Amino acid sequence: MNASKNKKYGFIVNTKSGRRNAKARVKLAEDFADANGLDYEIFYTEHRGHATELAAQCAKEGYGVVVAVGGDGTSHEVANALVGTETALAILPSGSGNDFPKSVDIPLDFMDALKVLANHNIKQVDVGLLENEFFTNGIGFGMDGAVAHRFKDYSIIRGELAYMLGAVIEAFSFPGFRADVAVDHWRFSGKVLLAGASNGSYHGGKFQLAPSARVDDGLLDMYIIKNMPILSRLVQIPKVLNGTHVSLDEVYIKGAARMEVTLDKPVPAHMDGEPFILQSGYHKIEVKSKALKVLSAK
Repeated sequence: MNASKNKKYGFIVNTKSGRRNAKARVKLAEDFADANGLDYEIFYTEHRGHATELAAQCAKEGYGVVVAVGGDGTSHEVANALVGTETALAILPSGSGNDFPKSVDIPLDFMDALKVLANHNIKQVDVGLLENEFFTNGIGFGMDGAVAHRFKDYSIIRGELAYMLGAVIEAFSFPGFRADVAVDHWRFSGKVLLAGASNGSYHGGKFQLAPSARVDDGLLDMYIIKNMPILSRLVQIPKVLNGTHVSLDEVYIKGAARMEVTLDKPVPAHMDGEPFILQSGYHKIEVKSKALKVLSAK
């Protein structure tokens, strides 16, 4: 599909993502849009949640595509406004993780990703839902949530190296947590190292927590890794990089439409890489099938 002259593009730019190159990337986007005759407008985020507000307004005004210019957090906010609408999400990766683009055939190179705007396929992809917030790539709680919280404090080391360093540190320090978990007819009650739901297969750059996850199969890959001693954690980290951890006795993973979790205390968590605290009590994570349109490379 070639870019339609009647389709309007809204670029939503997070200037804090890849901050050193933000202005240069905006100029590249403008030059590309002008050269390809795109009808477009550029918006800049000013605070957390602003990308969702801007994208919702674009969808309301009938924009054909909203382009998230930033990292996973930016595309997460934009996607939350576009779920269930006719407006498609496009992504120009500019952050440190860029996990979701890998699963929807979006090039990680900025210039290659720009070309997708003019010549693309439109994919109908699934999204996950926790309470009233959607996620595109995944949600995790426990040790991977603790890594996300630690990761946001690193100002010099970024990207995959920072996530790997955070994983090693948390392997020593994260205490585990107690949870009651139900996935279909499977039940678990006990001490957990980490758990979550994956729509895409990559987390933290190269970690394949759910290597078989697909964004368009109508399922989320629900995973639980039971608590284990520190040495075992350190030994198993490399296996998560290539997805071979799924054969371990401590690992349960299954494609399903819903996961129910009950926690007796708050647990560090992340949604699409953005850290938050999952409070104690009952939570339901579920899939919304084919709920989001995404531009992908041909």
